[in-house]
Amino acid sequence: MQYENSTAKEIYQDMLDRIGRAYFEDDFDYIRRVIFVPHTFVTFESTYVMETESDLRVMYDNLRSHLKRHNIDTYDRFCHAADFKSPTLIEGMHMTHMLSGAQQIEKPYPVRSFLKLIDGEWQVFCSDNALTDDGWPTRALKHAKKHNFSEQAATAHLRNIMEPSQTGEELND
Repeated sequence: MQYENSTAKEIYQDMLDRIGRAYFEDDFDYIRRVIFVPHTFVTFESTYVMETESDLRVMYDNLRSHLKRHNIDTYDRFCHAADFKSPTLIEGMHMTHMLSGAQQIEKPYPVRSFLKLIDGEWQVFCSDNALTDDGWPTRALKHAKKHNFSEQAATAHLRNIMEPSQTGEELND
């Protein structure tokens, strides 16, 4: 999809659709291009950071295994809202569904994600998931570094990701 003149919601939904297809089509190259590393994944209980491409690959392989093991043939995510926070930052909300035929495999859950335009490509760099640590897809992150941020430190961490410092370097926690 060419994104020129697209709405934030169109860009966000296109990314959701393409990422979903990439899992079923075994297209890690696409995943690698559009999921920014380090990637922050927040649940009700924890904050996980996939710090390397290797971490991303393990999460990708774990999620693909889960889809296959449970015969999940529908991994749909529907954008409910998305807005440009700046010309290079989108914040959106979507609902995730995993089905095998007509049977719900995982309870649908809402997600808030942030997309950033980096080198001409929209990339997801943070996902805030209404999930516990014992559900999917959180279990796919068992290898990722778990951070026990205070609320203030988590807010500062996300701000550093969303707003690079004056030198263009992003701060690490």
